[in-house]
Amino acid sequence: MTLLSPDYQPLVRYIWGNHHVSPLAIALSVRKSAYLSHGTALWIHGLGGHEGRVFVNAEQSDKETSELDLTQEAIHRAFQNQPRQSRLVYTMPKFRITVLNGKHTGELEVEETTGPTGEKVRVTSLKRTLIDIVVRPIYSGGVQSVLDAYRLARERAFALKIGQILRKLDYVYPYHQAVGFYMLAAGYPPEDQDHFACMGRKYDVYLATA
Repeated sequence: MTLLSPDYQPLVRYIWGNHHVSPLAIALSVRKSAYLSHGTALWIHGLGGHEGRVFVNAEQSDKETSELDLTQEAIHRAFQNQPRQSRLVYTMPKFRITVLNGKHTGELEVEETTGPTGEKVRVTSLKRTLIDIVVRPIYSGGVQSVLDAYRLARERAFALKIGQILRKLDYVYPYHQAVGFYMLAAGYPPEDQDHFACMGRKYDVYLATA
């Protein structure tokens, strides 16, 4: 099988005999140590997504980060531009594979589960997924899809655990405010919303680019 890309050399994957290999397994073979994320994780967790659009994340290497002073002006400026999107895209019949190069997390909250066709796949946990789609909504169908996912996850999402994961991810941008907004809009209990409000409401935040 040949995976075609508009910007990169094609990839060839060999399948022997009549052995069935799922598109998810083929997508995971594109990069070593990759795992399913964003819209594909939503699909696996039953929160939305689309079977034909597969997102795999191959984390960056660990790097030293410098302390940045976040300002409201910097937030406004950053969200005036369209978000960068991965150009590492491969296609196969009925499927489009997008390879992401996300920040180094040490594969935080990556778990092995059974895929829709019975294969074992590595995917972000439901709670990590609910954070990832807030950070990069473009890879999950947009803001409305994120809100729909939060509504569907209302009985399965635990605010305390999501908050703990978000702290470990250590983003500069105050994504906790965006998570709190989605929980409010999706009808989560006040105590869940309060958990993120207690993390601070210092800035006016964006859910996506203007």
